[in-house]
Amino acid sequence: MAPRPYAHYQWPIVVDGDRAYNRSVKALLLQASVLGFLAHGLAPGGSAEASLSYLNWGPRQQTCCMTADGAGNTYIAGKTLEADPAYGFTLSRVTVTKLDPEGRPVYTFRFAGSAEAKALAADSRGNLFVVGALASRDFPVVNGLAGPAPGYSGDGFISKLDPTGTRLLFSTVFGYTTFNAVAIDANDNPVVAGTTSTPDFPVTSGAFQQSAPEPDSFGRPSFAVVTRLSNSGDRILHSSFLGDKHTACSGGSVCIGRYGASSARSIAIGRDGAITIGGSTTTDRFPVTAEAFQATCKCTEGQPRPPLGTGFVARFSMDLSALQWSTYLGGSGFPIYYYGDRVSAVRLGSDGGVVVTGVAGSPDFPVTAGAFQPEYLGHRSRNGFLAKFDPTGSTLMYATYLGPVDSDLALGLDSNERPWITGQAVSSVDFPLLPDSLKLGNDFAMGLSSNGAEPVLIALLPNGSAGTAIAPDPQGRMVLLGPTGSVLRIPATGPVSTAVLGQANAAGYAVSHIVAPGEIVSLYGTALGPAVGVGAQLDLSGSLATELAGVRVLFDGKPAPLLYVGMNQVNAIVPFEVAARSSTSVQTIGPDGSSSPVVLAVTPSDPQIFFGAGGYAAAINQDGSINSEANPAAPGSVLAFYVNGAGVFDASLADGTIVAPPLPIPVLPLTATFDQAPAEVVYAGAAPGIVAGVVQVNIRIPERLLGNTHTAAVKVGDSASPSRQVAAREK
Repeated sequence: MAPRPYAHYQWPIVVDGDRAYNRSVKALLLQASVLGFLAHGLAPGGSAEASLSYLNWGPRQQTCCMTADGAGNTYIAGKTLEADPAYGFTLSRVTVTKLDPEGRPVYTFRFAGSAEAKALAADSRGNLFVVGALASRDFPVVNGLAGPAPGYSGDGFISKLDPTGTRLLFSTVFGYTTFNAVAIDANDNPVVAGTTSTPDFPVTSGAFQQSAPEPDSFGRPSFAVVTRLSNSGDRILHSSFLGDKHTACSGGSVCIGRYGASSARSIAIGRDGAITIGGSTTTDRFPVTAEAFQATCKCTEGQPRPPLGTGFVARFSMDLSALQWSTYLGGSGFPIYYYGDRVSAVRLGSDGGVVVTGVAGSPDFPVTAGAFQPEYLGHRSRNGFLAKFDPTGSTLMYATYLGPVDSDLALGLDSNERPWITGQAVSSVDFPLLPDSLKLGNDFAMGLSSNGAEPVLIALLPNGSAGTAIAPDPQGRMVLLGPTGSVLRIPATGPVSTAVLGQANAAGYAVSHIVAPGEIVSLYGTALGPAVGVGAQLDLSGSLATELAGVRVLFDGKPAPLLYVGMNQVNAIVPFEVAARSSTSVQTIGPDGSSSPVVLAVTPSDPQIFFGAGGYAAAINQDGSINSEANPAAPGSVLAFYVNGAGVFDASLADGTIVAPPLPIPVLPLTATFDQAPAEVVYAGAAPGIVAGVVQVNIRIPERLLGNTHTAAVKVGDSASPSRQVAAREK
């Protein structure tokens, strides 16, 4: 008997335990949302292999930054979010991990208290310096400099972790300050940069700028700061302000409380010890030098609102006593949408030149002749930019837009001093791509020639797999850090062999390091399956096949039921038996090769509501019609939607089977909200006629509503789903 396409099966909509409204999957057009039958183009590349790993700090983890040492070890910092019932808010625990050159974890250290890391750097002995901003008073202070006790927020910290990752050697706090960047000088001393709004910030005798940001009863100006500490943290060796309190304003009462705000966001130290910083400012009197490339701030277009920010780049002498050069970098902003410009990353070339990247909100940002992308793209989007100054800061050697972006950008230089940038594109529509660019999501990796004119690689990677940091590894691959702990290594010529580049809940938006038993997952990558995708089929037992077009997906060696296989995406179902484990290893095997195993954490539940066009939940009204903005649910009616990742059920379900009555329910308690208020759940159990693992949730719409657009969400056990839009008529 030939296999039967899964899409021919009926999809019953359970309204209560006794009645069902039947509509075919095709008629309801929901299979695209639930099964994710999507295919993407492949980007040819080099022969080096790509690899993927995930940090496993906990179910709610966010990364901020990454650095490497001379031995090829990688250090990553971020935070884990933990609920604190005693205080009624979420704690942000600073967490750092060291990976060896092969990407294997060496240690993980979690700080006490609540804070947010911003940057980190390792010295030659393997000590790790972490800087950022506090969010609680119980942040650890160890052998600290004399200063204020930690406050709830608004204070900066500098901490040093020993080479084994087991103890803090020092940790100190600076009031009304945020440290955004840190670098290590030739003597292994940490040099930090950031912003402060206190006149009490310590500066040293002979510093270039000792005048402080003086607050008054109307507010506080803020200045950029650069500070060098001793390696042991017991002394401030050099420290200087950089900024001015004045800001462009037309005069009168509208100017009350408006002050210049300057912040250093990145730092680099040259071979001669000179310190280069980049950042943003709103003052039109920022200290610039006589031969600066751009001596005038164009940040005057925000009136009557506060002025739009602009970028700056500045270089200090080693002891911070002299400003060797300083320049603005930016245009006049985009006043309609209140966009300004800012420098987010700074790197140094071997010639002493400065390569910077950041975000430009200015259609008149200074781009140079022959730029890779000379035009400001996107009507309502900021654009990324890349630029290089000569060693004197007087000449812009090149500057180019990079396309519409949704985030700050990260920057790295490879051994040939080619710039590599990562961030999040707004979409692939306006983003500049090559004919063979990989297109798997909106996170991008881009490499340009050393003159910034020619693209080496442009790849759109799975959402959440990149965008936070980028750096070359000892093998010449680019190491990309994603915001939720994805560590992706790709060859500089692009991935081409069989490789998984991201794993995601098929009902979700971004990649994840966790899976739940019975969850439908999407694996994104290269050379995973056939060029023409193949949809799900049933085997002779009536269950989903575990092999399609010669492709299999193994979880700890066990073949998983498959819903779709294509060149760049495979949809599979996590076997229920992983519930007994804390982690599982997933691997694809196909005619073109096998991917490297990817280890994922197993969680009891990972709920996501399937969604379709416009972000609306894949939901069905009580009359059997598809819920949409044009077809809202009636007040008081029942709305059905579908949840992925609810975990195990109270009755055993075989992997890949099509569910039929009697219908089991999830073991973990399931609750729902409508517009963030508790909703009446009419039914929550296995979805009949759909593969085992998908849960159908029916909620009753409230009788009285304001507006037609609303939100629904579920919580399964301790894990909550993101909200999805649903439509219901106002009454």
